[in-house]
Amino acid sequence: MSSTTNDTAGRARRTLSIDPAKLRPHPYATELPPLTDEERAALKADIKANGLLYPPVVDEDNQVLDGVHRAELAVELGLPKINATRLDGLTDDQKREYAYGLNLRRRHLDKEARKALAQAGRRWPEPPPDREDHRLRQEHDPA
Repeated sequence: MSSTTNDTAGRARRTLSIDPAKLRPHPYATELPPLTDEERAALKADIKANGLLYPPVVDEDNQVLDGVHRAELAVELGLPKINATRLDGLTDDQKREYAYGLNLRRRHLDKEARKALAQAGRRWPEPPPDREDHRLRQEHDPA
């Protein structure tokens, strides 16, 4: 299964059904702190109970830019196929901005973790969100 659309930035987005074992974390995504054991267990229980509600985002090489933990847990849970959103044609800078930007706006990183990452020489962009990312953030961050 595969369908292609464009996001508001004109990037091609393709939804695919893929074996999660074929996905690998993008190096930029691995620079972010991992979930705590408690957060990982809660996410695993949620995926087991409700399925994978938010597909990982991958590049053309099946490297995960967003959703590394979801993809890893899908493998642990023995899911044979999951949906993933593929973004084709991103530059290296765009991949970094996508991985960092989404995670820093949405994730559990506290002020100390952000400061430590910034001191490590990371550049934290704030690219304008596309409509889908904005909608997802609104649903999960109703504050």
